[in-house]
Amino acid sequence: MMEQRTIAWPDNIVWLASYPRSGNTYLRAIIWTCFGLQTGSVYRNDLRGDLAVMQRVGHFEGAAHGQFSADFLRLPLVKTHEWPVDDRKTIYIVRNGRDCCRSLRAFWQAEGHGNVKLDDIIAGRHQFSSWSGHFLAWAPEERPNTLLLRFEQMTKDFDGTLERLAKFLDTRPVLAEPPKLIAARGAGPHWLSPGSTRGTAMTRAQEALFDRLHGHVLARLGYPAAPSQPDAVRPTLAAALVARIKNRLQRIQ
Repeated sequence: MMEQRTIAWPDNIVWLASYPRSGNTYLRAIIWTCFGLQTGSVYRNDLRGDLAVMQRVGHFEGAAHGQFSADFLRLPLVKTHEWPVDDRKTIYIVRNGRDCCRSLRAFWQAEGHGNVKLDDIIAGRHQFSSWSGHFLAWAPEERPNTLLLRFEQMTKDFDGTLERLAKFLDTRPVLAEPPKLIAARGAGPHWLSPGSTRGTAMTRAQEALFDRLHGHVLARLGYPAAPSQPDAVRPTLAAALVARIKNRLQRIQ
């Protein structure tokens, strides 16, 4: 993103980095709700003017324009989906790549990009490149001064997530309660609305494509391989049974 490379970011910045649809906005909501810290973004009009979401995450629009208030500069936290441009302190959020790809397609469709193909997203043929490529570029497991958070942990182990954030940010929480989510309104796009942009299931071919391109990182992170698809087997069994019955009927006649 041009703004990320051209803006003179503060030396004490903390990047909130992730592949799209990995839970970045939910992390920002936790930081605002529990620590009272505003967060910015490298993207202008990042939340599309959705005031409810902007208020829920404590969004600071000035960051995307290179304008920083004295309060924000105390601990500037800035969201990015781009690849790393420096080695500054980072919180990296990772989510099962299948869920990211499916959700990203649904999100872009809700924005009016109806021609986006799930195969292209899986293959990384778009501005944010591929899920595994993004993870390997940031290398959060080896990168110094980096906290790796999993979306699945953030949503299921709030207390553990809060404890890790407090230690990493060296800041005590002012409230130890999860942020309130927002009911989905209309077709979207949506943030902080669970299930609203889950997307349709991958086909067997798409599952195979994803595993071929990203299986090494998927396994490294402990995410399951492509699930067995009994629903895809049943039609084959049913067809075999129908063929057997037809064969017997023909013999009787």
